[in-house]
Amino acid sequence: VESKRVEEARRLAEKEERARLALVESKRVEEARRVAEEEERARLALAEIKRKEEERVHLAVAEIKKVEEAKRVAEDLAEMKREEEARRLAKDERLRLALVESQREEERVRLALAEIQRVEEARRLAKEE
Repeated sequence: VESKRVEEARRLAEKEERARLALVESKRVEEARRVAEEEERARLALAEIKRKEEERVHLAVAEIKKVEEAKRVAEDLAEMKREEEARRLAKDERLRLALVESQREEERVRLALAEIQRVEEARRLAKEE
């Protein structure tokens, strides 16, 4: 009877040890699963952060290109305005020079007419004498 109790106690102790080991293993597996889930969440969060960062970079590059294009267009427009103003000023200068030349020509004609009148007056006076 005593040996049965000892045997029963030993089996019970072995059963408790197996249960304790199974519980320890179960906790280890649960902890490993939890760690794997956390790592997966962290990986997904990092992938999302990377995707958003790439999207921000893409948008920033697109914005920079838009600004550069707008700047180029503004520079082209300013250059066109400068060229147009230069053409206008050149035309104004050509007109001014033509006017000055015309005024000089009128003065030469006036002087020539005055000289002709002086010569004719001198001839007329010479004939009268």
